[in-house]
Amino acid sequence: MDQLYKEKPTRGGNDDRDNRDSRDNRDNREPREERRGGYRGNRGRGGNRGGDREPRERREPREPKEYGFELDQQVAVKIRGMPYQTRYEEVSDFFREYKFINQSVVLGLNHEGRKNGFGAILFDNEEEAAAAAKGMNNEYIGSRYVDLSVISYDDYKKFNYR
Repeated sequence: MDQLYKEKPTRGGNDDRDNRDSRDNRDNREPREERRGGYRGNRGRGGNRGGDREPRERREPREPKEYGFELDQQVAVKIRGMPYQTRYEEVSDFFREYKFINQSVVLGLNHEGRKNGFGAILFDNEEEAAAAAKGMNNEYIGSRYVDLSVISYDDYKKFNYR
């Protein structure tokens, strides 16, 4: 019967270690800002949340492909009010009745790199862009209607690069 109530050994198996020794070792550790640890190795700052992140590096916009006309003839349509989950293909499909330049859709991003409901698409000429903006204004992409306006090629190049 006495064997059932026998004292259990403590974890680690080193019962005769003095707690004061472990406190003394704290002084020998590397400085606090050099230590690793915390949530996901981010030194206790809560992961990738919060204001400690540096802003994302902005890439330069790609130069457009040559399509047989001058760059100053190109005009874009700015799209405002899209659902955040809109994909490039949905925007291309939205303007399928008009002559836009393939793979020219740009979706707006906020400072965290998430979509912000803005976008732009490049057209061959000003007449085509104006017709698309007038004809498709206040139509729906997904569950939201969009506001369309014509912008210059320079504004299109600077889209997302403020």
